[in-house]
Amino acid sequence: MVAYGLLLGLFLEEISASLLWEWFFPSIFIFTLLFAPKSTVWLKDEVSMSAPVKVDNIPISIAMFASLSSQTSYFVSKIDDFFAKNAELVLSEALKLYQDDKDIIKLIHTIIYSDNRQFVKAFRNTAVSGIISESAPETSAGIQSTLGKNITSLQYLKPGGNFSIKEWFSNSAETGWLFITANPSQRATLRPLISAWISIAIKALMCRNPNHDNKNMWFILDELPALQKVSSLPVALAESRKYGGCFVAGLQNIHQLEAIYGSAECASMLDLFNSKFIFRVSDQVTAYKSALTLGEEEIIETQENLSYGSNTMRDGVNMNNVERKKLLVMPSEIMNLPDLTCYVKLVGNFHITKLTMKLQNLNIAYVWGYTLLKKLKLVNY
Repeated sequence: MVAYGLLLGLFLEEISASLLWEWFFPSIFIFTLLFAPKSTVWLKDEVSMSAPVKVDNIPISIAMFASLSSQTSYFVSKIDDFFAKNAELVLSEALKLYQDDKDIIKLIHTIIYSDNRQFVKAFRNTAVSGIISESAPETSAGIQSTLGKNITSLQYLKPGGNFSIKEWFSNSAETGWLFITANPSQRATLRPLISAWISIAIKALMCRNPNHDNKNMWFILDELPALQKVSSLPVALAESRKYGGCFVAGLQNIHQLEAIYGSAECASMLDLFNSKFIFRVSDQVTAYKSALTLGEEEIIETQENLSYGSNTMRDGVNMNNVERKKLLVMPSEIMNLPDLTCYVKLVGNFHITKLTMKLQNLNIAYVWGYTLLKKLKLVNY
């Protein structure tokens, strides 16, 4: 389900989560909600779970490492694609090198702080040994510099913790909500990690057996454009239904998403959200595209033409019917919607509906939520 500032609503029917490396998860900060249909868990940037995080016996695949490296490293510049792409390959190899001892300090030291000789030695006899060599120190230095600029978020990860998102989502007896929150002031720094976690979670979902009766798993992504590009998301929107995946996403205007995924892929993604809730938007282009999403109607208009001659006998009236299309909802109507009012388009043969909601009494929810946080020892006041 998607919602534009506007809630575009997409209901696919599945989703599950996994982890990056389980040792990446001790302190998690996301503004994204991951839902697995009893227990409720809150994870935030100030909290780290106690005891070491357990790692699965099944090795993480090369594809997962590659995906992780591309998400964790936030290469926004297209100017020097050589260093950006090779830096991702090096990071992927580094993650594989340290997957057993899970030492984030060693990982960062090798990638960022080691000199050229140590850097080359660390990746000897790996898939990137041809890229990193003592005979080409400039190339090694360029890759190391690119990595150092783009994986700063790894430095904020804390060691320790015994909570495994992968196990939590894979445990059929486990139900409830997992809230992953992010402080707005930290989003820019943490965005690569958040995107990587979501990407690996999606891949874990897609590893489910589609022939089993999979429990529905939901991803609720508030402010989807606040994430960097999640490469596995477009595929998940198209194919995750058979694995039990469900997605709900929110965005304020379409331009934000187009800047990340491009116009064509953005349009494709929004099309895959079958249900849409469109609230007031201020951007004209977004309002127009939202109106197109709600559909058009064919109308027949009767046109009357008058003709006059030099003699009254030559005066005449011509009438003809003209078919044309008209938007069901005009962009101006969307731009002027009052608060708590939206247009709803549901999958299936249903009419477009204008929905007005009432603001719920939040005091009850606040008291319940505060009591829960106290029990979980996430607040001390």
